[in-house]
Amino acid sequence: MNSLETHDLYAQGRELVLPATLEVCLAETPEKVDTLTLLQTFRVLPGKRVVALARWKDELAVVKIFIARSRWEQHVQREVEGIGLLLDAGLPTPALLGSGQCLDGESGFVLLEYLAESESVRERWERSDEGARAALLRDVVTLIARCHAHGLLQKDLHLDNFLLQGDALALLDAAALEQHAGDAEGVDNVNSLRNLALFFAQFPLSNDPAVPPLYEHYRALRPGAQISADAGVLTALLHKKRMARLKLVLQKLFRETSAHVCERDFSRFLVHRRELSTPGWQRFIADPDAAMAGGVMLKNGNSSTVVKLQIDGREVVVKRYNLKTWWHVLKRLFMPTRAAHSWRNAHMLELLGIATPAPLLLLERRWGPLRREAWYVSDYLRGEDVQSLLLQTPAQTPAWPALLAQFQALFRAMRAYGIVHGDTKLTNFLLTDGALQVLDLDAMRQESDARRFRRASERDIARFARNFTEGTSQHKAVQAMLSQLLQDTEHDIQSQDKGA
Repeated sequence: MNSLETHDLYAQGRELVLPATLEVCLAETPEKVDTLTLLQTFRVLPGKRVVALARWKDELAVVKIFIARSRWEQHVQREVEGIGLLLDAGLPTPALLGSGQCLDGESGFVLLEYLAESESVRERWERSDEGARAALLRDVVTLIARCHAHGLLQKDLHLDNFLLQGDALALLDAAALEQHAGDAEGVDNVNSLRNLALFFAQFPLSNDPAVPPLYEHYRALRPGAQISADAGVLTALLHKKRMARLKLVLQKLFRETSAHVCERDFSRFLVHRRELSTPGWQRFIADPDAAMAGGVMLKNGNSSTVVKLQIDGREVVVKRYNLKTWWHVLKRLFMPTRAAHSWRNAHMLELLGIATPAPLLLLERRWGPLRREAWYVSDYLRGEDVQSLLLQTPAQTPAWPALLAQFQALFRAMRAYGIVHGDTKLTNFLLTDGALQVLDLDAMRQESDARRFRRASERDIARFARNFTEGTSQHKAVQAMLSQLLQDTEHDIQSQDKGA
C-alpha cells in the first residue's frame, strides 16, 4: 500500500491513488506518530483540501486534510472551533475525534465521526416526492432557526452541508460558521433573512411558492427575535442571492471543477462533465467530424450542422457551429463561440430549474487565443412537437391552457432574471413528459441593462405571438396570456429601471 506525504496530496489532486496510508500526529500527543489509512475520497479541492473516508484505530472515520500552503493551520483551527460551537449549543454535527498535523509538518487534519448509510439533503431531495420534500425543507429550516437562535450563521449554506442519517439531520462544514454574540435572541433580523435567502437560493424557481409558509414556520420558532413579518423582504433577498449564485457558478463553467474536466492548449479548448472521461467520448473529442459522419442528420445549414448520434450508449445531439465566409471567420476569431454561449446558457437554465437538454461537452478549435470551429453536445430528448401541438389543436382543448401556463411561467422567470432567448419560434421548444423544454440557446443572453432588457424581452414576446395567425382563436388566447404576463411583471421591470 502506498504511503502518502503532503506533496503527494498536492501533486496528485483529483487523481489520488487509494487506498494509501498517511502518517499523522494528534495535537494532544504531538510526539506520537499514528497512521491513517485513506480508503476513498469524498471531495477533493486541488491544492486546498481532501475529504476522505479513512480507517483510524480499526474504526471508520471521515478525515479532512488541509493542504493549502501557509494556511492549513488556520483552516484546522477554524474547523475545530466551529465544531466546538455547534456541540456547545447542542446542535447536531459529526463528533470531533481528533485533529493535528501530518508527520511532514506541511498540512493538517481533522478527524470526524463517520455517519454510516447517510446521504446529503441534496441526494434526499432529488429522489423525494413533493410531500417528502416539504417535510425535508421544514426540518432543515428548523435546524437553521436553532443555529440562529444560538447566534450561529453557516455562511456556506448549500444542500451538501446538511447530512441525513435516516431522518436525523446534521450540519457539516463547521469552519464556515460565523458567531454573532451579544444578542440574547441570537442572530439579528437582517443577517437571519440574508442567511435564509442564501439557503432558498439553492433551489429551483419551482420551489419558491414553498418559501412563504417556511418563513412563517421559521418566525414561529423565534418568537422573541423580532424577525420581520414582511415576507416580501425575504423574497427580494432571495432574488438577489440567486442572482449572485448564478454569477458565481457561471464563472466556474470554463475551468476545472469537481463537476467538469477542462483542458486547454494552443490548438483547442475542451470542457465536459467528469463522468464522460471514457474511451468512447475520447474518440469523439479526437475527431468530432468523423463521429458526426456516422450520426443521423437533423439539420445541415450554413451556420450550423446538427446530428444525433450515440456515444457509449447515450443518445446525444451534436451541434457544430460552422464558419461560413472569411469575413465570418475574422469576426468570430476574438468573440466567445456560439457553442460557449450554449454551454453557459444551458447551465444557467438548469440552475433556475428551467428545463433544457442537459449540457455535456464544449469543444473549440483554437489558434492560441483565437477561436475557430466549435461543437456543443447535449442530451437527446424525445418529445412532442410544440409547433404541431399548438398550431393544429383548437385553443379550446385542455392541452392549450396547460401549455400556455408553462410558457407564461417560462417568460415570467426570464423577465425576473433578465434573460433574453433571442428566437422564440415554436420549433425552439419541445414537450417531454409534460414539461416544456427550451432549445437553441446560442442567441440567449442575460441582459444587465434594464432598458436594453425591456426592449429585448418585448421582442421575444412579440416574436412568440407571431407564431400564430392573427385573428384566430389560438392568437387571441396567446395575446391574452402575454398581456397578463406583461401586466404582472411590469412592476419588476420598473424596479430594474430604477436600479439601472
